[in-house]
Amino acid sequence: MAQVESLVAPAIQVFECPTWDEFRKALGRERFGDVGVTLWRGQGDRRWPLASSLDRALLDPATARKRLKKEELTQYRRLRQELLTTFTNELVGLGHPTGSTGDVGLEAAGRHHGMLTPLLDWTEKPFIGAFFAASDLLERVSHLGGTKAPDIEATLFELDVVPELLEAGFRYYPGRSFPGVRRLHAQYGALTSLPEDKGFLDVEDFVETMVRASMPCLTKYHLSSEAARAGVADLRQHGMSFRTLFPDEEGAAREANWAVRDLLGGINLLRELEDSMRGEGAALRSGKNLAAPLPAAGDARKRVHGRGRRDG
Repeated sequence: MAQVESLVAPAIQVFECPTWDEFRKALGRERFGDVGVTLWRGQGDRRWPLASSLDRALLDPATARKRLKKEELTQYRRLRQELLTTFTNELVGLGHPTGSTGDVGLEAAGRHHGMLTPLLDWTEKPFIGAFFAASDLLERVSHLGGTKAPDIEATLFELDVVPELLEAGFRYYPGRSFPGVRRLHAQYGALTSLPEDKGFLDVEDFVETMVRASMPCLTKYHLSSEAARAGVADLRQHGMSFRTLFPDEEGAAREANWAVRDLLGGINLLRELEDSMRGEGAALRSGKNLAAPLPAAGDARKRVHGRGRRDG
């Protein structure tokens, strides 16, 4: 069984999953009580906050501040309204029923085309969430490339929408509320938002501070790069792909990018090895001793794929 690292707070627990088998065992553990709706969200880096696109834009990494000050709440509402007004005006003539979907419906449509919104998207299916977490991690490793790629891990979040969460002001919108957003239905999706009047920008911070449940309602599964590779291979063998999750041109484009992922990572690795060899030659010509030998290609590949845990 994957190790339960700790109960970060009474409402939050963590599983470390160095392998795909251990992740599946943690996912299949016995649960107690009827929690109703359970939502899942995958993210390609465990360091990323559990926050919507709009809220992420307002998080301050320099100070680690996760909440708006009281005097900033009015500006936050104005920001949200300006986004909605501009989006609505720009939709005129595009055939979108702007007058019948309401603010949340407009935000749901906008966020799937890149607009900043306070809505955070989830799925009702754990393995869809795991696919997003694992594939995002592997794409980041291939883009960073070579032995310079950090030893990162992905996170799958499991959120039980318990009464205590809703009573604290958390909002949950099932995907069927937005019939015009095709991707949301293909991904068995749902949307959530935090209460606007309390200043929270991070769901994890909100749960830790506001929810006093008798059992954890937020669980984090940290997936190593090894678990991610095995997981994506397993899920793709069972028919899951970007094309099935994005039934449009973006799905086709993501599949094309995925097809060249290993080639991209290999080119980046070769470039790094060539740079190392040039550095070694320059050091020899100048009569300097090298601090460390050039890593073998096999060792470099192991470092690229991040076998161990990263910090934090």
